[in-house]
Amino acid sequence: MDITFSKRLNGLICALVFSLILSLVGCDQQVDRSLSDSAQQEAKTLAVRLLEADLERGELLAYSCRACHTLGPDEDHIIGPNLYEVFNRTAGSVDGFDYSDVLQEADFIWSPEVLDEWLADSNGFLPGNNMRFAGFSSGADRADAIAYLLQVTTDSAF
Repeated sequence: MDITFSKRLNGLICALVFSLILSLVGCDQQVDRSLSDSAQQEAKTLAVRLLEADLERGELLAYSCRACHTLGPDEDHIIGPNLYEVFNRTAGSVDGFDYSDVLQEADFIWSPEVLDEWLADSNGFLPGNNMRFAGFSSGADRADAIAYLLQVTTDSAF
């Protein structure tokens, strides 16, 4: 891994960890209320899991995503929408993609915490959505995939 990539990823993860800590201690008035209580508890460990994430494994796990989604800027949608700049984006909001009604009506913003819960059980998280994915039962696998997606789909640190 080159130094520029490593610094950029460390910056992204540090920003995420800081925002998680602020949310968990109540300093952030923008706390994501769409997460269940158990997901909010697990979010405490998500920050740690992201810091310990294996990006090479995340890249391999992301092939599951690439079966239906593109990840790069200006790439076309395939079965699922392009995931470039997915983080901090309103669910069901990419122009040119035909989302299910339930996802169009969903009221949440994609964050690492929400994606963690989604990847654990997308149909349980949002019943009736069209994404057919068995999920990643391992929190470490989800963190590896999310850390990789943060790196490849984020144009700038948030």
